[in-house]
Amino acid sequence: MNKAEFEQLLKRYRDDTLQDGELEKLYAYIDEGTYPEVIDQWLDETFQDPAYAVHSKDYDPSAVFTLLEDRLEKKKRVFGWWKAAAATAAAAVILLLVNISLQQRNKPVPINVTAAADFDAPPGKNGAVLTLANGSQILLDSSSNGVLAQEGNARLLKEEGRLNYHKNGIVRNATPVYNMVTTPRGRQFKLVLSDGTQVLLNAGSSIRFPTVFTGRERRVEISGEAFLEVAQTAEMPFVIQLNKSEVVVLGTQFNVTDYSDEDNARTTLLEGAVKLRTAMQEMVLKPGQQARMERNNGRLSSKTVDTDQIIAWTRGRLSFDNTNFADLMRQISRWYDVDIVYKGAIPDIHIGGSLHRDVNLSIVMEFLGTNGVHYNISDRTITILP
Repeated sequence: MNKAEFEQLLKRYRDDTLQDGELEKLYAYIDEGTYPEVIDQWLDETFQDPAYAVHSKDYDPSAVFTLLEDRLEKKKRVFGWWKAAAATAAAAVILLLVNISLQQRNKPVPINVTAAADFDAPPGKNGAVLTLANGSQILLDSSSNGVLAQEGNARLLKEEGRLNYHKNGIVRNATPVYNMVTTPRGRQFKLVLSDGTQVLLNAGSSIRFPTVFTGRERRVEISGEAFLEVAQTAEMPFVIQLNKSEVVVLGTQFNVTDYSDEDNARTTLLEGAVKLRTAMQEMVLKPGQQARMERNNGRLSSKTVDTDQIIAWTRGRLSFDNTNFADLMRQISRWYDVDIVYKGAIPDIHIGGSLHRDVNLSIVMEFLGTNGVHYNISDRTITILP
C-alpha cells in the first residue's frame, strides 16, 4: 500500500473529486489500518481549513479512527456488504465524524452509542408515478424504455431512465392536456417537458403540467422540491405555482422547495433571474440568493446562500449546513421512506455534514448516534428517545 496515494484519496474525498473505483481503494487502505497517522493528519488539516473548520482541536483522533473501524467491521458482519458498498460507508463515516465535531466543538467524539434497530432501509432510487389526463397511472420505476403514451399533441417516451415529452409539430390554441409526475418517499425522478425544460424531482414531490405549452405563458404546479433548468423562451415566461406564491422565470437554473410540513417555501437561484410573487409582495432574486416565504404570514425575505449545499441532493448527496434536527429528520424520512416519532422533546442540536445518498439508513443513524442521539428503529419507524 502506498502512503502518498492514501493521502491523496482522502484529500480527493474531502474535495468530492474521487473518480470511479477510488472509493474501493479508500476502503482498502482504511480496512488495512497501516497508516492511522494519515487519518490523524487528514483530520488536523480538515479542522484547520477555513472551508471546514472552526480551528478547534478538542476531538480525539484515536477515538475517531477506532469508531470508524468498529462501524466498518459491524457493517461487514451484519449486512455482508461487498467492498464497493463498504467503501461508500467508510467514506461517509469519515466525513460525518469530522463535521459533527465541527458543529459540537466543545464535545469530543463519543464512542458509546445508545441505539437499537431491527430494521435497515436501503437508500432511495429513481422512480415515480405518472398520472395521465384520464386518471390512469403508469409506474415509471418498472416501465420499459420506449413510447408510454400519446397525450394530446405530445408523445411520451421513457429514455435512459427519464421521461421526455416530444411535441408533435406546431401546436396553436389547443386545449391543454395535463399530466402529473409524483415521486413518493424514497424516489427521485427526472423529466424533460415539451419546451426542453429539465426538471429533477426530489422525494415526496410532484409536478403538474400541460403536455404541450400553448398561450402566453408556460405554467406548472410544483409541491415538494425540484431543481429546474428552464428553456429560454422570452415571449412565453415560465411560471411555477407553489402553495401560496409563484415564481416567474425567463431562462435560468434554480431550486424550489415547498413541502407542506415545513414552515417556509424557498426558491434558490443559481443562474439567470426569477421574480417571486405573493398576494402581498414581489421580489427579484440574483444568482446566489434564496427567497423564503413564511407560511404563517406570507412574508418574503431573501439572503445569500451556499448554492452548492442547497442543490447537493441533485448530485447524490445529503448535505447539512447548521441544519436543525427536525429538518434533518424530515429529509431522512423522505429519502429512506420511514416515519419519525419523537418520545419527548425534539433534540435541540444543529447538524453540519455531508454524505452520499446511496448509503443505507443505518449509516446515517449511526452518525446521529455518535452525537448522543438515542433512537430505536422498527418497522420503518424511527423513534427518537429522550
